[in-house]
Amino acid sequence: MTDPLPEQRISECGKAMAIAAVPVYTVNGAVHPPTLIAACARMAGYYLLRSFGVVTTSMKPGEAVLSPQASEKTPVLLRTCVGVLATLGNSIPSDPPQPLIDEKTIPCEDFLQTQARLLPVFAPLRAKFSLDEYQAARAAAVATAIAAHAVRTNIDVTRSIGVAAFGFTEGSRTVPTPAGDDKNAV
Repeated sequence: MTDPLPEQRISECGKAMAIAAVPVYTVNGAVHPPTLIAACARMAGYYLLRSFGVVTTSMKPGEAVLSPQASEKTPVLLRTCVGVLATLGNSIPSDPPQPLIDEKTIPCEDFLQTQARLLPVFAPLRAKFSLDEYQAARAAAVATAIAAHAVRTNIDVTRSIGVAAFGFTEGSRTVPTPAGDDKNAV
């Protein structure tokens, strides 16, 4: 038996990440859809930022990181998310209504809270599927799409894409906390 191709591992890991994120964000039998979507998207951004190797121990968690690589590569996460949503049968408007985010779609936690909750869940999955950080970023973008698809009756997919876009950007431009539970942590 041969090892699965990287694209297959990314897809399978993304599915596993989405499934693993749901119980983390379930309270009293319910999930806050924007928080779940933002969390998966932020982790995609987190792994993307880490793949650039620009975060140093002298940077303070929560600070902004201006990285040309993030500006260049973050759209890959959004395209991945939109592509998976389309594959799942969602209609994606070419010119979405504005604003994409409003008071009903604001996540209930910040980036550092998301990292603390999801990194211990996502890091073992990343290791299980033998993904590097860039591949893990793409897997988390797949997880974002699957999460958005799963909650589409509670939040319109177009709004979910807006939440995801902000999450990808925030995650790829925010200094994470050092984390010893990720095999390549700062």
